[in-house]
Amino acid sequence: MFYGFATRNLHRQYINYHVNYKELLPKIDSEYTKVEPKPKPKPKPKQETLKDDILPTSLNMFDYFESIKIREPTWKSRARISGEAGELLFYKKMACPNCNSRNLHKYGNNTPSKDFKCLECNQDYQIKNRGVYKKDYEKMISKNKIIKTGGGSYKKSISSIGKNIDYIFIFYDKRSGMIFNPLYAPSSLISEQNIKAENPLSTKTRQPGYEMCSLINVPFKNVIIL
Repeated sequence: MFYGFATRNLHRQYINYHVNYKELLPKIDSEYTKVEPKPKPKPKPKQETLKDDILPTSLNMFDYFESIKIREPTWKSRARISGEAGELLFYKKMACPNCNSRNLHKYGNNTPSKDFKCLECNQDYQIKNRGVYKKDYEKMISKNKIIKTGGGSYKKSISSIGKNIDYIFIFYDKRSGMIFNPLYAPSSLISEQNIKAENPLSTKTRQPGYEMCSLINVPFKNVIIL
């Protein structure tokens, strides 16, 4: 009898186990979440060259030089880099001295005597960027009142009189790159008497006989850097 009772008891446990296990199967399947493989990380894009709308964080001309060198890696002429750096500073950090508008249009690189036009008042501007020593800058402003145009042609400067082209002079310290107060010279106050020819370049230079010029006794105005 005992053997029969034990056999029936084991048989009942076996049936209950299989019944309960089958009842659990749907529940296990419904709660099971398929683990998706992690997506492969996308490769980082290559660093692009610096655009003209990306500016240095400081008002230091040497930082603007580096911006132009990154944007235009094939440029080797320091004069060309300096000119473009000055134009970038004017375009991004200054306003039209005539009407305070920021709606400025940049001319092409080969446009003679003109770099920008204000689209609000139609005033044209020529930008000059020069490195000087601080003591020379102070002397130039307070005593001599002679501004060298930094490569500007004497003949072109004379021919541009009466064409409504104003000057913007940007000066920076040769040692530190610190930018001094930019100066504004309205074309209405510039005549032939204000333009002085410099000595022609020697025959050993790339442009022998080339005459640069300076502006004399022009009532300059300060330009605010925004």
